[in-house]
Amino acid sequence: MSNISAINFFSENIGITGFDSENAPFMAFKELFDNSIDACNNKAKAEWHNFPKKIEISVNFDNLELDDQARINIIVRDTGCGIPLESIDLLGTLFGTK
Repeated sequence: MSNISAINFFSENIGITGFDSENAPFMAFKELFDNSIDACNNKAKAEWHNFPKKIEISVNFDNLELDDQARINIIVRDTGCGIPLESIDLLGTLFGTK
């Protein structure tokens, strides 16, 4: 079994990700924003903390170029309740899809 980074794997096999269409960036951003809004508005799961609702989005355009492709770093943070401890092992699977 070879060691290949996730970014290289998905770059070489983009068709299996569903992100090979021209709408892919829009779909990814929409999903990030929807998840943050849902997490902040989920009152039932957020009863254990009193954090104010907050969503922070930062975009960083680095002058780095890897494999002749420019990279953009996008970070979405929120004060939502997060992932339940019992679901941590399911990360990377389709457990959270609607």
